[in-house]
Amino acid sequence: MKRYVKILLAAVLLAVTALAMPLSASAEKTVVSDKYTFIGNPSYIFCSDGEILILGNDKLLVYSYDYRLAASYDLPGAVKIEKNERHTVYSTKDGVYSLSDDGASETLYSGAVTDFCLAGDRWYYAIGDTVACRSFSDGQSFVIECASDVTSLAYAGGKVYLSAKGDSFGYSDIYVLEAVSYTHLRA
Repeated sequence: MKRYVKILLAAVLLAVTALAMPLSASAEKTVVSDKYTFIGNPSYIFCSDGEILILGNDKLLVYSYDYRLAASYDLPGAVKIEKNERHTVYSTKDGVYSLSDDGASETLYSGAVTDFCLAGDRWYYAIGDTVACRSFSDGQSFVIECASDVTSLAYAGGKVYLSAKGDSFGYSDIYVLEAVSYTHLRA
């Protein structure tokens, strides 16, 4: 008899859970008020000051924050994109490119990079244990050697942040590069 009651309770619990799942999914959908439709699976999303850039299926879609599709570009093989007030840059497995407003691309770097980021009128890119910076306006550049391979780059508040490959225990270091001085990395 105890076994029958346990089976009955388990069945009731499963039935209640099955009924509650659609309700919880429905409640979750009502919480999200801003929705952008994208056919396919986006591989990268970037939010700039006035736009949302959605990258996937060899295409870049640019939406304004009022849900209008502002632009669409064919970008075969693109894996990452960033935009600031002056530049739009994207990378593929073969290089880094600048995208103009008419959709034309200009090669900034030929070859694979680990990561890149935009910082005002400069762009930074990482290859192995090296971070390089180039200026869009005057073409000046500099290179920084790091202690281990760089895995990621990001820019915020006048500083470039980079993460280095972790050690055998899984610990990674994050460094800050002062965008104004370019002279040192600080932990």
